[in-house]
Amino acid sequence: MALIVIDPGHGGSDPGKVGPAGTFEKTYALDVGKRTAGILNPDHRAEMTRRDDTFVELADRPATAKRLKADVFVSIHFNSNGPSAQGTETYKHPDSTSEDTRLAEAVQDRVVAATGHNDRGVKEANFVVIRPTLHYVDTRSCLVEVSFLSNAAEETRLGDPDYRQEIAQAIADGVEDFLAEDRKAGRADRTRKP
Repeated sequence: MALIVIDPGHGGSDPGKVGPAGTFEKTYALDVGKRTAGILNPDHRAEMTRRDDTFVELADRPATAKRLKADVFVSIHFNSNGPSAQGTETYKHPDSTSEDTRLAEAVQDRVVAATGHNDRGVKEANFVVIRPTLHYVDTRSCLVEVSFLSNAAEETRLGDPDYRQEIAQAIADGVEDFLAEDRKAGRADRTRKP
């Protein structure tokens, strides 16, 4: 049984990005996060860094994964970069391992396939929530920017609960793909370090 921490970005006093029609990133991040946690294989244990519209400090998010000794940590966000920007990109930390890369690639591939988004690829960034030193040593982490909330068409599309369910399913499938490969390679039973 794997322990997966889902991190809906922003929350409370931090709305995140704001779409042209006034939609808050924090709202969709929470909705997709809850849906993802609910979809994950019941053989696994899913936890969340927040389950309502509350503010959580950045460092407290990976601290949850560290405290729980999580196997996987996925932070869910929606991007912003002008009205014509579009597509999905997933981030790993510059100091991450090859396993973090595999997780990011698995999530990226599934979200792009499910949504038809432009594939902006897996990238590196020094985001606090995926910084390896703040996580449990065996936690694999990534941050997915699902789509651009600054794009009016995408903001409208995100208003559809069925579409958000498709996104959540894709993220969950990406996590499951990663874990299945881990099991196949015999890494699922790796000895945890203190």
